[in-house]
Amino acid sequence: MGDLHYRLSALTFKTLKGMEKYIFIDEQVQKETLIWLSSKQKVDGCFQSDGKLFNNAWEVRDEHRSAFLAPLHRVLSLPLACTTGNLSIFLVNVTLSESAVVVGDKEDVFLTAYVVGAFLEAGLSSTFPALRSGLFCLEEALENGVTNGYIHAVLAYAFALAGKEKPVESLLQTLDQSATKLNNMIYWERAKRRKTEASPFFIPWAPSAETEKTCYVLLAVISQKTPDLTYASKIVQWLAQQMSPQGGFSYPQDTAICLLAITRYMKLTFSNGQNTVTFSSDESSKVFQVNGDNRLLVQRSELTEAHGQHTVDVEGQGCTFIQATLRYNVLLPKKESGFSLSLEMVKKNSSDVFQSNFDLTVTLKYTGIRNNSNMVLVDVKMLSGFTPVTSSTEELENNGQVMKSEVKNDHILFYLENVFGTAMSFTFSVEQINRVSNIQPAPVMVYDYYEKDEYALASYNINSVSVSQ
Repeated sequence: MGDLHYRLSALTFKTLKGMEKYIFIDEQVQKETLIWLSSKQKVDGCFQSDGKLFNNAWEVRDEHRSAFLAPLHRVLSLPLACTTGNLSIFLVNVTLSESAVVVGDKEDVFLTAYVVGAFLEAGLSSTFPALRSGLFCLEEALENGVTNGYIHAVLAYAFALAGKEKPVESLLQTLDQSATKLNNMIYWERAKRRKTEASPFFIPWAPSAETEKTCYVLLAVISQKTPDLTYASKIVQWLAQQMSPQGGFSYPQDTAICLLAITRYMKLTFSNGQNTVTFSSDESSKVFQVNGDNRLLVQRSELTEAHGQHTVDVEGQGCTFIQATLRYNVLLPKKESGFSLSLEMVKKNSSDVFQSNFDLTVTLKYTGIRNNSNMVLVDVKMLSGFTPVTSSTEELENNGQVMKSEVKNDHILFYLENVFGTAMSFTFSVEQINRVSNIQPAPVMVYDYYEKDEYALASYNINSVSVSQ
C-alpha cells in the first residue's frame, strides 16, 4: 500500500467533506474511507509509513520540461501592493532578449501529521478514536524529540488545527530560528543544496521542498487562535514571488498546499476596498480596477515593447497581486549536474543496408549530493523520421525497468522511480518510418522530477550507430 495510498485517501476524504455543501456526496463512501484509514493505524496511534516520500530531499532539497530549447518563465519582482494612499513602484529595466533525509519513525510522524491534519480540516471531532490516537502519536513524537525542520512545519500546522497552542508556539519559535529573513520577507531554505547561478535581474526560483515547508509554516501561523498577520504577511511576500505565470508553483504537491495557505491568508486579511493599478511605459499605459466584484478575476495586458522602463502606480486601499512575466528561450548548458548519461544506438542486422529498426540503449546514474534521486524522467527526442516501437516500451514497463512511458509529439518520456549511484541501463527499439536526408542529432535529457537543477544532457544520431554482433 504505502504512503501514497494513505495520503490520497485522506486528501480525498477531506476534499469530499468540503464539497458536501455544494453537491451530493455518498456518506457510505466517506464512512468506508474512514474505516480503512483507521484500520491502518498502529497501536501507538501512528500510521505506518513504507519509508518512501514523494521528495527525498525535504531538508536538502516545470512538469515535463521539453528539452534542449527550454522556455523560461521569469517573474519580475512585484509580488504584492498593499496601499493606504498612493504608492509608486519602479520596476527593473527590461532589456533582456536540506541535507538530512527523513528516515525511520520520523516518516511515520510525517504521515500521521498529514492524516491527522486532513481529519481536522474535514471537521472531525477530536473525540473520534483515530484522530485522538493520531494526536497522541504526534505528542509522543514531539516529546521524544523531532529534529527534522520539515516535520516541525507539518506538526505545527496539525497542532494549530487541533487548538493545541503550546506545542504550536514552541515549534514556531524553533522554526523562526532557522528562517531566512531578507528584504522584509521570511522563508525557509534547506541546510544544504546544490548552488545555482544567480541573476541580478530576477528572483531565484526556490526548490519545491522549500516552498512546501514555507507554506506549512504559513498555515500553522494563520491557524492559531490569534494569528500573527504581520509575520504571515512577510511569508506571503516571498511566496508571491515564487508563483508561476500560470498561478501555481513548482509541482502539484506544493501548489495545492501553497494555494490553500494563501487563500486562507486572503480570507483573514480581506477588506472590501478598491485599488487602481496603472502600468505605464514610454510607449503605452494601462489602467486596472481591482475591487470586491472582480477580485478573483485575473486581468492581463501584453506589453507592445519589452525594452525600456516600466512603472506601476497603485492607489486605494487593500492588497493587490501584481506580476510581470518575461518569456524567452535559452539553450540549456551542456554540463552534467546530478546525473551522468550516455547513449548507444545499435543496428540489429549488419547485412541489411536499408535497415529501419534500431535499438537505443540509455545508461545513467545519479551523481548528486543525496544517496539517490527522486522520481526521474528520461526525455528522448526522436530522430527525424523515427518513432519508438510500442512493443519494446511496453516490455520495459512489464518487466519493471521503467514505471511508465508515454509519447508526446516527437518525444518519448520514461519515468523511473529513482536512480542510484550505480549505472543502470534500459533499451528500447526505434523504427524509421520516413526516409529523411541529413538527419540531425537528437537530444536526450534526464532530470529529477523534484530537483530541476539536477539533470544531464546527451545526443545521438544515426551516423554514430554501431552494429550488433
